[in-house]
Amino acid sequence: MFIPATVYHFTVVSLQLYDRYKRRVWLIWQVSALFLITLFSGNMFLAGVRLYSWGYYPIYNWMAALFVCFFFVLMGLSLHHYWTAMRTAIPGTAKLRTRGLLGAFCIAYLGSVDYLAAFGVPIYPFGYAAVLGFII
Repeated sequence: MFIPATVYHFTVVSLQLYDRYKRRVWLIWQVSALFLITLFSGNMFLAGVRLYSWGYYPIYNWMAALFVCFFFVLMGLSLHHYWTAMRTAIPGTAKLRTRGLLGAFCIAYLGSVDYLAAFGVPIYPFGYAAVLGFII
């Protein structure tokens, strides 16, 4: 539940935008906490499990669909911040570092394919391979 908030917080801190977006960051952490509370308060997140050829996988309910939208919005905002920072940075170390982080987050963003199986699309959840690529 806290991955989108963590990624966005890291983005604004690493790009030295925290003072400008600290209220947004605080709100995002609060929304993430609310999603965590709803996860443990009934069946709004998980509707059951589905058997695929690779094994059982959760079936997401309506609240999980809202969380996935929240996830994609925050990842998109993070990528937008990196893209803007890369385009406006002067050539040198800062531009290279921002370009590297943008590329790494684009690779990690491929981990979102894991959500497809939870919504009934029979694609093997290989998201950890994307996270490994991000780390490398």
